[in-house]
Amino acid sequence: MSNRLAGKIALVTGGSTGIGFAAAQEFVAEGAYVFITGCREEELDEAVRNIGSNVTGSASKAAVRSFARSWTTDLKHRKIRVNAVSPGATETPGWMALAPDESQQRAMIAQAAAAIPLHRLAQPGEIAKAVVFLASDDASYVTGAELFVDGGEAQV
Repeated sequence: MSNRLAGKIALVTGGSTGIGFAAAQEFVAEGAYVFITGCREEELDEAVRNIGSNVTGSASKAAVRSFARSWTTDLKHRKIRVNAVSPGATETPGWMALAPDESQQRAMIAQAAAAIPLHRLAQPGEIAKAVVFLASDDASYVTGAELFVDGGEAQV
């Protein structure tokens, strides 16, 4: 991986598992220092151990979009960009746990995929790459945005 996020700090809500965990790993791999939050202290501690260096965890719950809107205004004078990512159906342990067995999981995936223009669920790493893009200099003129990474589901 590159060091394109060296010297940057990221806050990842829901960083204990799934998309948030994948995003936190991607940020660290790109050289950023990461703060992760989560609702369950045990899972949060395990995530911090698994990610390794450059990560700190804190238990909390937040209204992410609301934070992004207010922080964009509050932090603009410090040239800090704030964006939100709204992922669609993503194949995470939490999502898969909604169905009790493999047969029902396959049925649940098929039903969800039918409503998504790309006809599939996202993988956590795909969401993580969109998050890292927003944090990188490649998105230097993007702030206050909500990026839907949902295979087009919210757009059609």
